Amino acid sequence: MNFLKAAKIFVPAGLVFSLAGTALFAATPEELVHAKISRGQIESLSRAEREALEFKVGNREFPRAIIDSKLVSADDVRRETARAVLALRRDTKSGEEFQQKYAELIAETLRRYTEMYLFVGDFENQGSVVPEDYLNDRVNARIEEDFDGDRGKYLEYLRKIGSNPLADRQRLKERVIEQNVNWMLQKNLPDDVSPMDVFRAYHQQAKKFKQPESAEYSQIVIFAGASEGEDSVMRAAKMLTARLKKNPDDFAGTAKIHSRDDYRSAGGYVGWTALEDLSEAVVETLKATEVGQVSDLLELTDGSGRRMFVIFKVHDRRAAGTTALKDVRQQLENGIRASESFQERDEYLKRLQDEFYIVWY
Repeated sequence: MNFLKAAKIFVPAGLVFSLAGTALFAATPEELVHAKISRGQIESLSRAEREALEFKVGNREFPRAIIDSKLVSADDVRRETARAVLALRRDTKSGEEFQQKYAELIAETLRRYTEMYLFVGDFENQGSVVPEDYLNDRVNARIEEDFDGDRGKYLEYLRKIGSNPLADRQRLKERVIEQNVNWMLQKNLPDDVSPMDVFRAYHQQAKKFKQPESAEYSQIVIFAGASEGEDSVMRAAKMLTARLKKNPDDFAGTAKIHSRDDYRSAGGYVGWTALEDLSEAVVETLKATEVGQVSDLLELTDGSGRRMFVIFKVHDRRAAGTTALKDVRQQLENGIRASESFQERDEYLKRLQDEFYIVWY
């Protein structure tokens, strides 16, 4: 057992502390990890503060967190966040927004590490072990799947990320333990979900299962091109409508040839759509058309005032109502099991947090 258990300390990320515990200066996580600090800022520091900064940013193994004597280094955090940082740089609009998002990313990364090491610590304290043969198989499978079976490529990859086979094997072991603990927590939950719980969840989520009146349909949209007159296009659309009314089965093939909207490649198929999401004119046309039949030609205008001629084929209708409990029972049971699993996991983590030493830097 770790003699530091039952002590729990959280230190805000971005504060550098001396051995005496006094805050020397505040710096952003990015400044600490990537040493992005201006010359003026450095020159304004005292000698002790400067030496502390040089040590911290010069040594990538300085701790970002300690969980039950297990170290999370700055290099660990850097590897875990590398891709996400690139995305943040691309997506954020200002330095302030980047710093805020970066701090959130660091906190989330440390939280994930904390959870994993709490699981690992409890697993090991119970005397449980991961069989070495199992780890060997996992390592070999990774080399086979990710590096085409070439161990040289695997070793080169580890060198590039500043790791080695022993450290990589340890990380794999920790993740195996985490997966095993999650599986055990899930296994301990009852297989059956109470019918009363399902019934209660169904009525609590009633709005989710409401079905608006809907129609399944396809469409052909025709409008005049740059060298075409709208009147001649309208006459052609009317002739096309008359032909399709006599031969509804030709609708998909005709749409691929004549339609000029985004559904052309799918034979004009739009799919199920709530009528409340459509314009009044389109709803009236769809309702006036029998299932399996083709509508009369509908003339509409777009935002620029351009005339468009639309032909519909109605495939099916669905009245407004509520999805029956029997049709969503499995969905509800899965949701209840997931909620119970998260609750079980949270309670387990809270117990471990009270037992293990945790510190974030």
